[in-house]
Amino acid sequence: ELPGILGADGPRRYLLLLGSPSEARDLGGHIGNWAELTAVDGKLDVARVGEPYELFSPASADRPELSSDLDLPASLVEMDPTRFPQNWGASPDLATVGRLAADLYPRTPGGAPIDGVLYADPTAFAALLEVTGPIEADGFMMTADNAVQFLTVDQFQPSAGDGTQQPGGDERSVTPFVRSALERFTDSPHPSPSQLANAFGGAISAGHLQFATSTVPPRGLLRLTGLDQPIAREQGGDFVAVVTRNANPSKIDSFLHRTIDYFVEWDAASGATRSRVVVTLRNDASGSGASGLVNGAAVAIPLGTNRTELSILSPFDAVGAMVDGVPVGVGTREDVHGLSRHSLVVDLAPGGEQTVILDLEGRVERGPAYRLGWYNQPLPNEDDSRVIIDPDGAKLSNGIESGSILVGPKRVEDLTFGIEGR
Repeated sequence: ELPGILGADGPRRYLLLLGSPSEARDLGGHIGNWAELTAVDGKLDVARVGEPYELFSPASADRPELSSDLDLPASLVEMDPTRFPQNWGASPDLATVGRLAADLYPRTPGGAPIDGVLYADPTAFAALLEVTGPIEADGFMMTADNAVQFLTVDQFQPSAGDGTQQPGGDERSVTPFVRSALERFTDSPHPSPSQLANAFGGAISAGHLQFATSTVPPRGLLRLTGLDQPIAREQGGDFVAVVTRNANPSKIDSFLHRTIDYFVEWDAASGATRSRVVVTLRNDASGSGASGLVNGAAVAIPLGTNRTELSILSPFDAVGAMVDGVPVGVGTREDVHGLSRHSLVVDLAPGGEQTVILDLEGRVERGPAYRLGWYNQPLPNEDDSRVIIDPDGAKLSNGIESGSILVGPKRVEDLTFGIEGR
């Protein structure tokens, strides 16, 4: 499969989307840069590198309509991707983003049909620099050690002219760094598989680097390596995804911290399930400092406020919601792969914290096993997440009598809880 991906069976063209999770979108971050990569006879080349408004912009006079057969969720379409290409990552499912990109990229200036799409964020870019070595541009040396800090915080503060970063609100272009790093990677001898695994393994597992293409089998190499991790509910099982989108817009999500608990009451005999998602959001930004970083808002909210659209994707119905103990309404609609998206907007004051509770009801397949798919959104700060299953008070066969298990940083985890003594 790898030779085919690298163009052994004919030229391949891929679109790399570079996300900036300082402004969160479902896939991780809004798209700050993109690159077109070609593969011919095992050789990768960088064809183009650009910024979102080089694809489309609000001023574009000839923006196309989305094709009618894409099967895109309304939550992605409403982000106006032909006006704001930054929002192409507004779905947690890369295959869905890939269909959007395959439809639109060939109709952008200089665009062409693509065979797949990659998503990478600052953590993945730091891994790339472990392979290429440091990159210098505009008087700044970016390394594997400082790349994440620069790409999530420092680039949004203007230079003082001596290479140091000062508070303010201007966004420095990272296009020269992207172009240099990709060209150095593609022009150098290919690293060994073990070198690539060491450099990129952690980034791939946590969803900081993803790849989806229709040119390889759906459960082939990409699925085995974790590069392709679809957002899909296992037949008869449960699934949970907690997704935040910056709604200011601003670059404040570097200061957002999330704690997620998922409580499940499950009747194994009938499959009937009641569950509760408890999400605590904390905003560590201050009310002063770089205005473009912590505010830059199109809405009249106090400086340093993080306005976040919180969505929970689940196969179950929402039956109630609260914010800090106060009942609130929730908007619900269909999303990817038969999941429902339950959403509300939260305003987090500087240094503030709020707890959102969503109660759900549904049904899973009867039997002694509870299967749960868990989606981890790759954001600047890793979630503190936990699943607590109560199968009628029975002891879990994994030996955790409390029924509690911590969820790791993998982008998608498939968890199975079994019961004994029935």
